[in-house]
Amino acid sequence: NEAHTGLATREFAQALAGQVPAGVVLAEPLPAPLVRAKGYYRFQIILRGRSVRSMVAALQQTLAAFRWPRDVEWSVDVDALSLM
Repeated sequence: NEAHTGLATREFAQALAGQVPAGVVLAEPLPAPLVRAKGYYRFQIILRGRSVRSMVAALQQTLAAFRWPRDVEWSVDVDALSLM
């Protein structure tokens, strides 16, 4: 459900906040523009920074340690142009 997915997303963002380097902005998790698709609730976390490498490193470290609930699926999309 939406609350469960939102909670998992907020917990991941908290874990990620401890990994992002200086100069990287971590926005708070928010519902995605298309909140529900095919019966799934969607949330997004946006990172902004000059170095994709530093953001990817923080994501890799966090994803390696974080345990998502079994019923929550996740994906990473690196696409700076879509946010301009």
